[in-house]
Amino acid sequence: MDEMKDCDPKHWDAVAEDYASSSEPITRPYGLDALAELGPRRGLRHLEAAAGTGGLALEAARSGCDVTATDSSPAMVARIAARAAGEGLANVTATVMDGQALDFPEGSFDLVCSAFGVMFFPDHRAGLSELKRVLAPGGKAAVVVWSHPDRMGHLSDWRELFRDDFPEFGDLERPAAWRAMDTADSLAAEMQAAEFRGVEVQPLRHAWVVPSSAWRPEEGRCHPFFERMLARLGPDSPDRARARLTAAFDERYGDGPATFPAEAWLAIGHR
Repeated sequence: MDEMKDCDPKHWDAVAEDYASSSEPITRPYGLDALAELGPRRGLRHLEAAAGTGGLALEAARSGCDVTATDSSPAMVARIAARAAGEGLANVTATVMDGQALDFPEGSFDLVCSAFGVMFFPDHRAGLSELKRVLAPGGKAAVVVWSHPDRMGHLSDWRELFRDDFPEFGDLERPAAWRAMDTADSLAAEMQAAEFRGVEVQPLRHAWVVPSSAWRPEEGRCHPFFERMLARLGPDSPDRARARLTAAFDERYGDGPATFPAEAWLAIGHR
């Protein structure tokens, strides 16, 4: 699969305006779990890599620590800066940067975090190594990744639905980085390969409560992974595919709010 599209800044620029409202509410509970483990506080230097529109970066900044938020998308970074300014958070610096090649000296941060970022990097090992490189001695890192699709309610439903109703689809194609880190053991191994010390991995389980069964096809517009899934539904255009998928979900769940349990993994490592 073309994993470079998952990190294409132009795509993320195009969806930045809606990302905070459509995706942040879903990922936020997992990110808050990561921040709780990191313990940001006044006087610490915190890096949020692949920060998106900055929900977690702003949360860390509210604790009083000095936050640097990076993302490869200029529009995402602009949203972070605007949100920080709107809250009067002068302790946030937002900058455009590739998480696989961070432009910071070694040991620049006391805390580093990437929630649902490294798992979409074309070179996740470079991303993990960079997080470790910029972490100060004695510092702590948090990496959050989604679990296997069978342990994520919405994706397991998609897989079953596609097998039953859209056999031309085949199975889900996932980025290599996600496949490499979708179990506790494999994520721990990747963190250890990046030379983090004292690695511990724990499951994070939350329920996604979404407004309707149509939410998933529409929310897919905010991520190239879902765009490619829809495009694989034969000769239909992505919009036609969304209509087919929405109808199938309406039949299965009705047109009211839906709840999807989803598991992620949190890895904590030290330098």
